[in-house]
Amino acid sequence: MEGFRFSELRLYPLADADGLFAEVRGEGTIRATGRLYQQDYVVLVRTKGGKIVFLREYFDPVRAARAMDLSLQI
Repeated sequence: MEGFRFSELRLYPLADADGLFAEVRGEGTIRATGRLYQQDYVVLVRTKGGKIVFLREYFDPVRAARAMDLSLQI
């Protein structure tokens, strides 16, 4: 991946103050294919004592596969 960067970060704190949801956009170029990879991510983060204790990331794997020129059988 070349030039990968995140932008458009939006944070949504949870009621318990030890967690949040985030939305973020990622973009970069896949070196092997030269294709632009654009992805929207949703991330759930939980912390304890100022450290991340849980992180779950959601994204569209089909976008990633297309950018990497992978054949999919769906």
